[in-house]
Amino acid sequence: RRHVSLPRYHVPATRVRAVVADSDVEGSASEYEDRLARLCAYTARGRAASDVERSEILRAVAGLELSGEGISDPARSTALNGVWKLVYASEDVTRSSPFFWAFRKATNNFTQPIPAFPSKLSEAIFAITDGISLAKKGQAI
Repeated sequence: RRHVSLPRYHVPATRVRAVVADSDVEGSASEYEDRLARLCAYTARGRAASDVERSEILRAVAGLELSGEGISDPARSTALNGVWKLVYASEDVTRSSPFFWAFRKATNNFTQPIPAFPSKLSEAIFAITDGISLAKKGQAI
């Protein structure tokens, strides 16, 4: 049996699948928070997430935002002040660096002519370089 471990959570992977299946159930902020933590842990902060899991994570985020629990304007609330820990990234963390931001900005007005790749030059270059295997892949255990 495989388990997912977080500092506060120790959840069997089969339970995480049940969380995904029950995502249409409305809940409190703490329920959405727990669901989100489990989904993010199970997907290695989003790196290993399938399209279905990404969709479930975004629904849990939306549910958490809507639950609000007494916060009239969450985006401006001082409740957001403090130290945060990244639990999910919709984009590979290596693509979130200042280098990639600057590269995208510098190539923003350029397009590339090959129809098989994304039209933006930076995204086409990333698609090509992402296809180059730099890591040794072994058997999953």
